[in-house]
Amino acid sequence: MKAVSTVMAALLAAILLLASPGARSIEPETDESDTCVILLHGLGRTPLSMVPLQIALELAGYRTVNQGYPSRGESIEALAAAHVAEALTKCASPPDVPVHFVAHSLGGHIGPPVSARPGSSGGQPHGNAWSAQPGQ
Repeated sequence: MKAVSTVMAALLAAILLLASPGARSIEPETDESDTCVILLHGLGRTPLSMVPLQIALELAGYRTVNQGYPSRGESIEALAAAHVAEALTKCASPPDVPVHFVAHSLGGHIGPPVSARPGSSGGQPHGNAWSAQPGQ
């Protein structure tokens, strides 16, 4: 229950920040408009848990794909093959631009293995994956 309250508080803060009068005048900190960041939530979570990070990345100038997946219904291999591949397609980054992963828990187990496979996204290079995953 505390986790739900924390996520709701973060979402409310993000909404209030974006609704403030000066929100539209915020300029991205960098020109990373070609760079895509794939966000992968953890076990038993939804993409909502990654929304505060998504907002921060977009304000910093990155394109994001906040990819949802059924974390309790499929094997890690099946999740990686279907949902991470879908996220890579959604990124549609130019071939020479890295795709970065930001993942939590189970998301860290499904993202990096696909990104490390040759040809997983048409030979597209990938950036680092940051993850808070069990056993790491």
